[in-house]
Amino acid sequence: ALIGSVAVLFDKTSNKPLWKVEVGNGYNVAISKDGKYMAAALAGSEENENSNLLILWSDKSEKSLWQYHSSGNFHDVSLSQDGQFVSGSTGCPDRRFYVFSRDSNTPLVKSEMLTRDSPVHRAKISADGSLAAVGSESDAGAVFLFKTNSKEPIWKFPTQNGSSVRALNFTPDGKYIGAATFGGDAYIFEKDTNIPVANWKLNTSLGGLDIADNGSFIAVGGTDKKLHIFKKGSQTGIDVLFDEYVEEIDISGNGKYIAAGTGGSVYFFESINNDNKIFPCTTIIEPKSPFEAMSGNDGQVQQVSSSLCGNGKCEGPETIENCKQDCSRNFKTSAGKLQGMIFGFGLLGSVLMLGLFTALRKLKFLENQKKIILKLTGKKVTLVLITLTILFLIFTIIAILFNRNPDAALLEQSEQPGKAIMNQEQEPVLNGSNQESGICGNNICEPGLGESKEICPQDCSGGN
Repeated sequence: ALIGSVAVLFDKTSNKPLWKVEVGNGYNVAISKDGKYMAAALAGSEENENSNLLILWSDKSEKSLWQYHSSGNFHDVSLSQDGQFVSGSTGCPDRRFYVFSRDSNTPLVKSEMLTRDSPVHRAKISADGSLAAVGSESDAGAVFLFKTNSKEPIWKFPTQNGSSVRALNFTPDGKYIGAATFGGDAYIFEKDTNIPVANWKLNTSLGGLDIADNGSFIAVGGTDKKLHIFKKGSQTGIDVLFDEYVEEIDISGNGKYIAAGTGGSVYFFESINNDNKIFPCTTIIEPKSPFEAMSGNDGQVQQVSSSLCGNGKCEGPETIENCKQDCSRNFKTSAGKLQGMIFGFGLLGSVLMLGLFTALRKLKFLENQKKIILKLTGKKVTLVLITLTILFLIFTIIAILFNRNPDAALLEQSEQPGKAIMNQEQEPVLNGSNQESGICGNNICEPGLGESKEICPQDCSGGN
């Protein structure tokens, strides 16, 4: 099982894992019929060699036998009955079908790219490892049948409208193949021909399928939240209603029982032309421009023309030259001076206590007290207070040096906190000299400081 990002192996007699290992995000897992080998198909990125992996383990240890990295995500994995052969399929940009031996991560078969720009979603291998059925997605949706010693398919069946093949399974003898598509088509094929021996059309998107061991019936499920059971030779079937999308299906070897699992979310994205209908696009909604996104003015396109220097945000026309405290990484704010203030007050307090205690000793006030609260001599108390004073003095000096801001001395008048910064081309001019600018966004329209409805609509609109 793949639980989150952890691969876990269980024995049927206990819920305590035999082993578990962190592997990352994945699409699928598989286990051989004899339970001795298991594999996982993982997602990731082309650049990360520890992702986009096909990993093979034995039941003895969580240490992998081998792993193989691809440029695309591995969407599926399947094992032959004894685990001797492993098949896999990948997404973009790789889009291939693979066959491996359990003895090596060097592919026995690496097909050509099977689609133009969409994943190869399914790759199932027969029990004896001689055949593999492959399903592709999107406009190149098709069922392929391969021999596991060749990268060229025996045959190919393009689906109706190129719909994605989301589910595939073999009968144990490899004679029959069941397939289901996003477009709602379900098929049974014989291995010798790409002409379906049975097919059904459903008004739903199918994502789960299994075929009975003797090939006499299939069970499919999809987005209509139903399990559909169809016998070969009949178009009518049995429906079982669920609460969610039916994603996983498994038919028992004797054909008497069907296990089904549901998924909370459906991630199916595909364009399908229904009856060649044309859907006109009457309205084109463009994304906001960068200037509009920065303005925040309810969709009105307005470039940020001014900003408040000292608000902790380097924005709009602010630069290191005109607002160091917002745009310089080395500039320290008063928030970092709190510890220095505490040490300073501690120094002041300890000095006052030392002075007070010294005065009381000079006046011999303590010697006149009959009750001694603390068994401390005057020298010991004096020593403690002197020590505290020295410590607070050292800490205060360190805090002053640490919080010293070399940029602060260089701040010009236009860079002081609270000063509004404007674009040069938008600075208002009065009698040939630069006029002080208003602060756009303070809910006060200040025409005398250069604000107007065009420059600052949030302050100067009709409601303000």
